[in-house]
Amino acid sequence: MTVPEPWDPIPAPLEHVIAPPSRVAETYALLVLLHGRGADAHDLLPLAHELGRDDLLVVSPQAPYALPGPFGMGYAWYDMRDLDDPEPTTFEPSLARLREFLDAVVAGYPVDPERVFLLGFSQGAVMSLATASTDPRPLAGVVALSGYLPGAVSHAEGGCLDDLPIFVGHGTADSLIPVTEGHNVRDVLTAKGADVTYREYSVAHRIAPNELDDIRGWLGARLNAAEPRQPSGRD
Repeated sequence: MTVPEPWDPIPAPLEHVIAPPSRVAETYALLVLLHGRGADAHDLLPLAHELGRDDLLVVSPQAPYALPGPFGMGYAWYDMRDLDDPEPTTFEPSLARLREFLDAVVAGYPVDPERVFLLGFSQGAVMSLATASTDPRPLAGVVALSGYLPGAVSHAEGGCLDDLPIFVGHGTADSLIPVTEGHNVRDVLTAKGADVTYREYSVAHRIAPNELDDIRGWLGARLNAAEPRQPSGRD
């Protein structure tokens, strides 16, 4: 499918913004950015530039739940009862809506369905891991930053975790989501057969500059392994 220029967002179950590729190809690898609690669709979009790829369609959806506040407090993917216990009446519908969103994006943009990556921070990392753990769609890889694995997701079935490349990054000084949660993500997903790359950084609850360097290398190696098809008979 050809998307008209400029790359206006298609109708989808979640509002979203995009950073289109600059290279012309028939299909593109897709990176879906999932922001954390209190942020919005624009929060992680600068990563599209930082990654330095001209062959990657970056799509950043906005979480469905607006947080209360007189000046707006951003958006959340779910409410929480405890740190690792998302409230199910918000978490499960949000996860279902994210799956529908991924279906719409793969169908509506010129995306190679075998080269779909998820990158999430904090609550967005939880959503990325939950999608990989429960959705039968084959993902090309997941980047989970400063997140955790809810108990219900740890025991979930139906995903395609065998040999799935997963990059897990966590700050050793994170007081919001302790680094022990990163250890749990690493250990559980490794036991489930995922190909986990785990890194720690001397930061609090944020993405460190050297963490971004590691993500760029990790993602680039996987993107370079299968170049997109080049256009045929078209300027």
